[in-house]
Amino acid sequence: MKKTLSLLPVACLALLLTACGSREIPDDALEDLLGVEALFTDRLAGITSVSDITHQPGEDGDTVTATVVSDNGFTVYTDQCTALAVYDEEKKNWVLESVTSVPAAVEAKKEPDLYVVSGLMKQDTYALLGIGGGGEESVLLPAYGVESSTLDNTNPVQPMARVGLDFEGRTYGWFTFHGGATLTLDYEPVHGSWTVRDLTPDEDFDVDCVLEGRTYRSEMFEDHVGGYTSYWQDYDWTVTFGEFDWRKGALTNCERLCYDHTENVEYIHETGLDYTIRNIEKNNPFNLDNPHYDWVLYMGEGGFYEDSFVMRSTDDFTADPLYMWERTEYDRDYVLECTLVS
Repeated sequence: MKKTLSLLPVACLALLLTACGSREIPDDALEDLLGVEALFTDRLAGITSVSDITHQPGEDGDTVTATVVSDNGFTVYTDQCTALAVYDEEKKNWVLESVTSVPAAVEAKKEPDLYVVSGLMKQDTYALLGIGGGGEESVLLPAYGVESSTLDNTNPVQPMARVGLDFEGRTYGWFTFHGGATLTLDYEPVHGSWTVRDLTPDEDFDVDCVLEGRTYRSEMFEDHVGGYTSYWQDYDWTVTFGEFDWRKGALTNCERLCYDHTENVEYIHETGLDYTIRNIEKNNPFNLDNPHYDWVLYMGEGGFYEDSFVMRSTDDFTADPLYMWERTEYDRDYVLECTLVS
């Protein structure tokens, strides 16, 4: 009888502690309550596991730490969560008064495929190569091959991917591309989408132009000479192109000569010139009937396009002959046909 009586204070103490809320939340109740937390619902993710659970019961409730894995179909999240669980004596259930988390991993479940890459390879993406200064008006859009794709989930917050692109031998009109580039993508985990961070040319990346080193002569044209007397004189242009610098987007160190056949003298002779490639579709100064006229090699600044060369078509690989924009008057374009001399 004495032995039974001595155990009563211990039992009363246990009941007292339980009544005060110093108890541990069951694991299944913890998982259910975490499943409706905004931390996971905002991700559109469902919890797949709660593990490594530790409890610290106290007067304010049960402080629980756990590793929580959730999945929204595109992305697997791993979080180290800390929650304060309190038992509501009146409603006879558990509530979470606070939840904090530290991301341990965010993993994209699938690397970007050719369909994703194709949707991202647009004009503003190609501009990152820096051709002609990187502006969209100077961007060429050659085809490419996907050489490799690597998914990188090492950053616990921001997955990324690197896609190796092969440009070797691809052509765009007068231009032939060599080497490759690396497309770096950032991942948006809620919807499983990818965005472009940058497109970096590899060391072997280069662009050739079929016009390099060639000399062209234009057909004869007449120009009006003013002054005290007014008459017409015959001229033609001879242009020699230098090397194509893809970062400038220009044929560099060029020479041009305008010859006055009426007086048999050089009218204009300039060296060390650059002919810069620009897309003329957006802010087109010409009245172009042919929609294939989309690129021009021009000199000067501020939209001065006269005496510049237009690429008739992206299928025009030989550039023989060329078409030179001599001038534009009253919305009419005057074009000189230039033939290859050497």
